Parts: sequence; structure tokens; C-alpha cells
Amino acid sequence: MATRPAQGSLGTWAVVGATATLAAVGWRALATAPGGPWHAMVTQGVVLVGPAVLALVVLALAAERLWPAVARAVGAAGQRQDAAYLAL
Repeated sequence: MATRPAQGSLGTWAVVGATATLAAVGWRALATAPGGPWHAMVTQGVVLVGPAVLALVVLALAAERLWPAVARAVGAAGQRQDAAYLAL
């Protein structure tokens, strides 16, 4: 039985295209910075990475609460463990 190769929807390809375009524009902007793109990323990485990681963790926790894989009551053991990892 043959299977068809996976194809992305139009929306998926639109997101891929927008991401590639924004990455290219950002890289060009960094290329004009003194020291080049690598210097700009290293010097600003400390400032930007922390808030971005925190935002991703909060989004993941909110998504899990809104659309749980397995519905559980608030304060269940798994949620307490997740909170403990977040506190670390």
C-alpha cells in the first residue's frame, strides 16, 4: 500500500515564507551593524534570550491549560511538578 508524501497547507507555506522573509530582513539589518551579525547577536543575546524563553514557557503553560492532552483538576500532581520546574 503506497502512501502519499505529506503536503503542507497553504497556511503552513505562508508561515514558512513569512518566517524566511523576516529572517532574511533581520540578517541584512544585522549585517550593517558595527562588528557584523555575530557581534550583535552575542552582545544582545543575554538581554533578549531570557524574556523570550520566559514568554515561551508561559505560552506553553497557557496552551496546556486551554487545550490539555489529558484533562486534570487545577493543582493536580503534574501541574505542581510543572510549577516546581518553572520555579527552578
